[in-house]
Parts: sequence; structure tokens; C-alpha cells
Amino acid sequence: MHHIQTVSTNRMRSFITIQIILVLLSTSCQTSRNMFNFLDEKKIAFSREDEGIYIYDINKDEVSKIVDLKRVFLNNSIQFLNDSVLIVGYRGELKDVAINVETGDTLICPCSSSDSLILKGIVRSDKYTHHEKYHEYYISINLNTKKYYPYKTVEYSYINRETLRVDTTIFDFNGVELTQKDTSFSCNSASYSYDRVEYCNTERYFSKSNIVNDRYIYSRQGDLILSDNGNDTIILKFNGYFDPKFGSGYFQPYLSKKGDKVLYRKLSGFQLFGDKGKLFEMYLKTKETTLLLDKSCYKPQYSKNGDFILYSRDGDIYVMNIEKRKEVKIRKGKYFCWK
Repeated sequence: MHHIQTVSTNRMRSFITIQIILVLLSTSCQTSRNMFNFLDEKKIAFSREDEGIYIYDINKDEVSKIVDLKRVFLNNSIQFLNDSVLIVGYRGELKDVAINVETGDTLICPCSSSDSLILKGIVRSDKYTHHEKYHEYYISINLNTKKYYPYKTVEYSYINRETLRVDTTIFDFNGVELTQKDTSFSCNSASYSYDRVEYCNTERYFSKSNIVNDRYIYSRQGDLILSDNGNDTIILKFNGYFDPKFGSGYFQPYLSKKGDKVLYRKLSGFQLFGDKGKLFEMYLKTKETTLLLDKSCYKPQYSKNGDFILYSRDGDIYVMNIEKRKEVKIRKGKYFCWK
């Protein structure tokens, strides 16, 4: 009888312990949700590679898939055009093309092994010009109907690794072509990554902020520079060694909606390999600087009221309350924007 009573008592204690844990978890989650009460934005759009585009509802803590689009999305390519239209960009195929100067005939490289003029897809004869062709596609998604249409296409033709031709086509919301713009200029550099191709960008870890009141901030050689109506001023000097390969200094600036403060990241480069980066905030008037996050993050951006930050880290999306220094993980995702 005593043994039975002991077992019942232990079960009761276990049950009470589980109930307490559940209450604590519920309270913790509720506390995390309460920090969003003063957030202007109520939704976040984000993408997942080879899965599609999603909308996260902050009030309901729910995620819904908008478009099942299995693509490699572009950096800085997801943004709201208005309350009901979302613009998303993704990369197309990169091709090597050889064009016969005399006939205009096109060969897609690598060409026939019997063609001695072609070596690893690069033309080695005056008879051919070498074109590296790369496309970027942008679509407009109607959030009400979940249908999407062509919005813009950008074709890059890199000719003999000397000249870059850019053909841009804009469409209306019904997919009808509106305008075309062709530009051509000298270019002798290209960089490649999984999610994009960049031409004529000779400085790695160069980045530019959003534009507020005709002003913006950009990074160059690790420094942060304020550009105001054509006048450039260094607002934060990087005194360390600038590492153009692994990145060092200050970069990825983002201005608040009022233009009174800026977010930026700091990397120490290859020499301090264990330092994966930090996130800072600076008030432009006083140059007062505050460390917000002692961890690596990607593409931080302010909310409308400047009290919250949206960013990603290690494949997950986070929102931080700046005053409380409290972050909440939203969902798994790569590129993102506020609504």
C-alpha cells in the first residue's frame, strides 16, 4: 500500500513539474510576442532557396507560402511595391557564347571538340567574339490573387571581357512590354557567387545604404562615407588592414527612416578569423556608437519607427527590439523585407 502511494505521489510531482514548464514556456513566448506591440510593420516577406516566397504575419505568428518558385533568388531583390504587390528577383543561366564576326553565327560553349578556335569556352581567334551572357529576372506578385507576372528582365553581355552591354526591359502588371534601355561601357572585371554575378565591381565588400533625404552612406576600403548632395565625408575611419578577399572594416550600412542614425556591420578580416562580425548603431549628429549584437548577422534593416531591426543569421530570420536588446527568431529564410 505504501509503495502504491509513493508511485502516485511521484506521478503527481511529475505532472505538476510538466505543467510548470508549460506555463513558463507559454509566458516566455507571450513575452517575446509582446515586444511586437509597438512595431509598425505587421508582416515580413522572405524567400527560401528552391522553395519559394513566404509571408510571415507578426500578429498571428503564422507563415503562408505565396509562390512556389524553385529559383536562386538575388540579393536585395525582395521588396514591396505597394500593399498588394511584391517584387522578387532571381538569377538566370550563365552562358558562354561565341559569335562569328563575319557570319553572325552563334556557338554555345563549350563548342565542338573539333573546333580548335575554342578553348574552355573562350574564343582565341579574331574570327569570333566571346560573349558571356547572364540574365536576371524580376516578377511582380499580386498578394491577393497569388499570381505573378514579368516585371523586369536584365541581360548582361560581357564581350571579350572588355565591354559590358546591359539590356533592361520593363513590363506592366499584365506582362506587356513598356520600355527598353540599352547601355554599353568598358568593363574589365567580374565576380561570381552562388546567387549572383557582378560586373565592373573591383572592390569587394563595397556596399551602399538606402537613400534618405537625398543622402546615403557607403563603404569603401573599410571606411563609412556619407554622401550628401555630391559631397562625401568619412564618418567612420577603419584603421585596420583592409582585406579585399575575406572582408574587413565597416560595411552594409542602413539608414533609419528619419536619417538620424545608421546600422552597420564590422568585420575584422582573415587575421582575426574567429571574429565573425558585430552589429553597431551610430547617431550621425553626435557620432555616438552602440554595439547592438556581438554576433554575425546579414543585411540588417530598420523598421519604420527605428525601434526594431530585421536581419538574418545562420539561415534564420530575426527581429530585435533595440531598446531591450532582445531578439526573436522568426523563421528559416534568406532574403527578406518589412511590410
